[in-house]
This record gives sequence, structure tokens and C-alpha cells, in this order.
Amino acid sequence: MDKKEMVNHPAHYQSKAGIEVIDVMEAFTADLQGAEAVNTCQIIKYILRWKNKDKPLEDLKKCKWYLERLISHVENPVVYDNRDPYMGDIELLFDTQTEAEELVLFLNDIIEKYGYATVADMYEHLGLSDHYMHNKYGWIDLSSVDIYGVMHGIRVDMPMARPISELLYNKKKEND
Repeated sequence: MDKKEMVNHPAHYQSKAGIEVIDVMEAFTADLQGAEAVNTCQIIKYILRWKNKDKPLEDLKKCKWYLERLISHVENPVVYDNRDPYMGDIELLFDTQTEAEELVLFLNDIIEKYGYATVADMYEHLGLSDHYMHNKYGWIDLSSVDIYGVMHGIRVDMPMARPISELLYNKKKEND
């Protein structure tokens, strides 16, 4: 097979009937977005080509990895945008109004008890893994949280998380 065919129409991405994996991916992910679209495309790619590559077991394991990632995404009621939580506002998407309100109530309870809630607290409540830096950023006031319905669920716009040390310093300064 010449180089042009390896780029445009590689054999391991075509069925015997001439159907290309890219066409299947586009057809079955047209209504998906973000992580759902990406993971589904990867699953399709690896499951359709596994018998046609040099390392079939490796492709099956890659398919399994993307499938587990997709399952985790679907089981988790929240979808994040790609920004770091301390670099901008946090936008969350929940399946129900109750789930969205429970998060805000949970964080407000922590603020009432400890004076602040961290991004790590939010991640823990949502059952997500977090980065050690998430303990260093958070909120002392969530009055500007906005909860509203969107096409695919209930959106929660959180205010920008700030360094906890800065929040506590400013609060102390206000009280002095």
C-alpha cells in the first residue's frame, strides 16, 4: 500500500465491504459532545480494527480503557468544562435540580462549619478524583451560584475559586 493510501484509506480502518471506520464514527457520534463523543469514537476505532493490526490484544485493552472512561463519565452526574477550577468560573451539568441543589447545600454547610469550602470538597462530594492543589482553592461565599435548566440537564455556574489563604486574609482584614 502506498503512503497516500496509508494516510487517506488505511486497510485496517476499512471493512471488506469498503466501509471506513471514520464514517461509522461520524454517524454514531453526530449527536454526542465532549467526552462522550471522544470516548465513543475511540471505542469504535479500536473495536473495529483490533483484528487488523499487529497487536490485537493491545487494541482491545485500549478499547476497554476508553469504555471504562465512558462508563465513568456516564455514571457521574457532572460534566466539567476544560478550565482549571482556579483559572475561571466552574460550570457543572447535573441530571436533576435536586443533585445541583445538594452540591450547593453541601458546600454551604462546609462554609458555615469551617469558614470556607475547597474545590477538593466539591470533587469529593461528586465522587471525582482531584489534584492536591484543589485543597488550596475554594470559596467563602456561594451567594453568586447560578442554577438553571439547559437542554441536557441542570447547569450550575460556580464563582471562581480563589486561594484559601487569600480569602481568609481578606475576611480577617474586613473583620478588623
